[in-house]
Order: sequence, then structure tokens, then C-alpha cells
Amino acid sequence: MVNNTLIVKFDHGCLNPSSSDSLCISKKVNGVYNVVFDNAAPRPAVGQKKLLSNNTFNFTTNYQVYFTQDYSNDALINSATDPKDIGLGQYVEWQDNDLSEAAKADVKLLSTEQAKSSFAVKNAPKSFHVAVKASTGRSWSTIFVDPNEHMGGGTITLTPKNEYILYWYNLADTEYVHEVFEGEAFKFSFPPGDSTRTIRYGYATQDQPADGSESPSFYIVGA
Repeated sequence: MVNNTLIVKFDHGCLNPSSSDSLCISKKVNGVYNVVFDNAAPRPAVGQKKLLSNNTFNFTTNYQVYFTQDYSNDALINSATDPKDIGLGQYVEWQDNDLSEAAKADVKLLSTEQAKSSFAVKNAPKSFHVAVKASTGRSWSTIFVDPNEHMGGGTITLTPKNEYILYWYNLADTEYVHEVFEGEAFKFSFPPGDSTRTIRYGYATQDQPADGSESPSFYIVGA
């Protein structure tokens, strides 16, 4: 397990306290970003984090899998089964209308190379979509829902990546499907051996806009 810490700072005057937009974080799984797993807003909704000039988000590489019955963009995710803990190189199986506990996958299910970065769900029914949760410290948050419809009875391989995006969106809830076009978001990752990343939202020269036409952007600190 890796404990990751994301720090997001704002240049002076770049955080609008009247805005209802949320700063959203998504993680890449199976090549896509499609779930908001954490967010905060300058004017938070009930239960939402308040976005400040200096913010810390914590999340880990502990994973769980479960099924959800529906997949719809811009909709809340509804769980159809209890989540099961799972690690890289492991699998769970749909048996007797429930997911089994995780076990080590053999090479027929996950190749030696796949086992380093993936886990699997075996015998998945066609009526469900596989979903993945990650630990965000004291709680769990969904990071991915498989959007694809399958024939049923097969094996679905799930590959979380050390790739994340930040973007602004007008929503107030996690556990929320939102399919993101990568070109509209700021991409980042955690360098090898470093579990902390600091990102600044502001100007090319910190706290100093070039002129009235310069819009704030995201910048990695110390890159």
C-alpha cells in the first residue's frame, strides 16, 4: 500500500469564495477517468470539503471491488453488492449471488506481468458493472466504474494507474460518474519513490499575473 498526499495551493486572489464550482480529482483505471473520487469547493455543499488557500487530500493504493447495476454519465453510483478487499495479482469471483473473498490469481487468469499492476473479477454477470474503490484515509471512495456491457461469465481485468487529473466542475458529491476528456483537465502523477505532490493554481509567475488577460492555470511545484 502507498499513502499519497496531494497538496493544492492557490495564488493570491485566485480562489473565488463565491464560486460553487468544485475542484475534482479523478484517477485513471483501465485507460479512462470516469469517477470523481474526491473534491472540494469554495462554497461547499452539505458534507463537502471547503476549498481553502492551502488544501491537503490523502488517498492510498488500497482497493476494493463491488458491482453496481447501472452506468450513466453524471449520475450517482448505487452499489448492488458489498465491496471486497483486493490487491494487485488477486481476483474475486461471483459465486452464489455474492463476490468471494480475494485470492491469488494464477497465470491463466492474470499473467505474471499483469499481476504486477492489475486485479480481476471472474465470472462477472452481464447485468452488473464492476466498480473499484480506493481508500481515502478514513473512508473509501469509488474511483472507477466499468462502462462496458459484457456477455457475462467472463473475467474483467482492472488496472489502476499512477495517473490523476484535476479539473473544475459544478458538482457537489463524490460517488459520482463523470466521464472526463483528458484534454480538458490537468494531468499529474506521483514520481517514483515520492508519495507527495504539490500543485499550485495561479499564474506562471506565482502571485504575479502578467496582465489582465492571463488566466490562472495548474502548475506542479518543484517539478
